[in-house]
Amino acid sequence: VDEIPNFEGKMITGGRLNVAKALGKSTQSWLTVSPTKGIIEMGESTNLTFTVNATKFNAGNKSGVAIFRTNDPKLNTLEIPVNILVTGKPELVLSTDTLNFGTLWKGSEKKIVLGITNKGTDRLVIDQISSSHSIFSPDKKSLTIKTGEEKTIEITAKASERGTLESTLTILSNDPQSPSTRVNLKMNAISPPMLMVSPQSLTLSMEPDQNMNYPIVLQ
Repeated sequence: VDEIPNFEGKMITGGRLNVAKALGKSTQSWLTVSPTKGIIEMGESTNLTFTVNATKFNAGNKSGVAIFRTNDPKLNTLEIPVNILVTGKPELVLSTDTLNFGTLWKGSEKKIVLGITNKGTDRLVIDQISSSHSIFSPDKKSLTIKTGEEKTIEITAKASERGTLESTLTILSNDPQSPSTRVNLKMNAISPPMLMVSPQSLTLSMEPDQNMNYPIVLQ
């Protein structure tokens, strides 16, 4: 406390609280306090503004301490704990919104991997992954993805029938912006070629030194 002669005998401390000689600071970069220094006259008060920047935070609890050093002989260091609860939100991002399996022979199958990334600030919970047509099937029905993490699912297309086939893969999650996300699935199934040989075998009776030509038909 700064001693002031005019205050002697009139005030409890006989002076004024001087926080200009010390810097107010926090133990965390996300927490700032203003003003960081100043003087509080006897009998007066001042307001401090605590600012919390949770821009880069994931969901969860955060704790910090704002520290002030003063000339108060009984409270040279003042520590104010700050606790915050960050309520984040997940964000589902796909590696692509269309899977084209191309042209397949009827009776064959093909697999393609789809990437799913959580770019949000809370855990992404996928409750359901389903296809609108049975010829396309995902290898997983549900997923949980941490913040910043990527996981993959494998989609299998089975060309059980001929023709151009299209379907939709639907992903239901707790993403508040896109609770239902869709992926277009495409495939063209064609019949494979069939080679016919006629005749399928040859049985010949030949004399020594004899040459013979016999046609084999391929179609």
